[in-house]
Amino acid sequence: MLQSVQSNLIPYVTSSFSQHGLLATTSIVATILGGVCSLAIAKFIDIWGRCEGFTLMLILTTVGVIMKAACINVQMYAAANTFYWVGHIGMVYVISIILADITSLRNRGLMFGINGTPLIATTFGGPRIAELFYKYVNFRWAFGAFIIIEVAFCIPVIAIFFISKRKAVKLGKFPEKTNGGRTLWESMKFYFVEFDGEPMNSCSCIDIRD
Repeated sequence: MLQSVQSNLIPYVTSSFSQHGLLATTSIVATILGGVCSLAIAKFIDIWGRCEGFTLMLILTTVGVIMKAACINVQMYAAANTFYWVGHIGMVYVISIILADITSLRNRGLMFGINGTPLIATTFGGPRIAELFYKYVNFRWAFGAFIIIEVAFCIPVIAIFFISKRKAVKLGKFPEKTNGGRTLWESMKFYFVEFDGEPMNSCSCIDIRD
């Protein structure tokens, strides 16, 4: 819903700074950077975990939306849009990985279909919500409202992720990570190599359906 609303507000944001010509540029740059970061996001959640990855992506998305609500020029909006897109793509990716982890091949397609079902509503509801915010309030409060909405919806999801992870650890299906007695400097070198190397075995797909 946030994506649908903001896509309809972007022309008003750029025109409010008298730089409507940068409309396409801000979207293209943010989309490219968001796409390029996908590999880094995949590696991050492979090393540190799905729960931690989703939490980080929520933080990036929230920071981006806050910057959009408070932007004072189109350059700041472009930076905010980049933060948002990286976080948004990351959240969608983590959810996809979680769905793959907790479903079998037989019902995976159905679950992915259900996960995308809200797009039917947001496609029609987003433009109308954006119009009402712009007409009766302003575009800043549209972003401000979705900061609250997004965090309120995502906190229960994060809680479910961490509870499920704790359950998987207790069942022995998710090896608990330790630093192996490494110092801070040794840990930095270790994760630097892991981030650029082969996937860690401890973060392979976990079946937590039990």
